[in-house]
Amino acid sequence: NELYKTTNGGSSWTKISSFGFTSGLDVVTVAPSNGNYIYVSKGSSVYRTTNGGASWTNISNGLSGTVTSIAVHNSSPD
Repeated sequence: NELYKTTNGGSSWTKISSFGFTSGLDVVTVAPSNGNYIYVSKGSSVYRTTNGGASWTNISNGLSGTVTSIAVHNSSPD
């Protein structure tokens, strides 16, 4: 339902989202060139953070259907 991250190999986890979904996320993708850029999808909604989860933006304008994968360019996190 939410996204968590660890910075110590899994010893502790911090929630970095507050989507409020009632079931799990469909896709989670981290940009290979910048770990602060994270993309998640649920149904036809896609959200992006550019600051490691401090804030999220819905970027799914015009999408329909279920998003089943998200690809991020190797050198451009946007």
